[in-house]
Amino acid sequence: TSQDSLLIYYAGHGDLSGPNGRAFWLGVEADPDTHAGWLEADHIRAKIKEMSAKHVLLVADSCFSGAITHPKTTTIGRGLNETRLRVQWNRRARMVLTSGQVTPVADSAGGGNHSVFARYFIQTLRQNDNVMSGEMLSHELSGRMSMQPVKVGESGQRQTPTYSTLQDANHDVGDFFFVPAAEGVKVAALDY
Repeated sequence: TSQDSLLIYYAGHGDLSGPNGRAFWLGVEADPDTHAGWLEADHIRAKIKEMSAKHVLLVADSCFSGAITHPKTTTIGRGLNETRLRVQWNRRARMVLTSGQVTPVADSAGGGNHSVFARYFIQTLRQNDNVMSGEMLSHELSGRMSMQPVKVGESGQRQTPTYSTLQDANHDVGDFFFVPAAEGVKVAALDY
């Protein structure tokens, strides 16, 4: 509905293809030769644009995930005063938080079942006890990841999350908000 908030989290493989470097998500049975099982990021963006939900946050934890962000990224601000919160809460949001830029990202450095980005994402939300905007979450993730930088690939480039509006998806000044549960919530994770 027009009052809903929707979080979409994709964790998997990503690739750039074609002369324009279009971004794709690769399903578990994706074929690199025929592109069967590949989902174009622009298709996801177009579907989000059609949604009636007020706040949508796409979290993309994959290589080249930054290709779906708006060319001009959102300025990260630490404060969230009541006036700003009201404005952003009442306006439509189409945001994207990516695990990196238009580059490869680390999978699971140091072991575990989650990527480096997912581990910090979960940790940050579990330790939070206030209303947190997506913008503030991004700032917190960037800070935590820079304190224990992960170098990716042969180039040794650092992985830096990005947060911005979702390109051409009817964004209207809003933001996505994480509201802590009144009581602890148990969440089951499936390991394949």
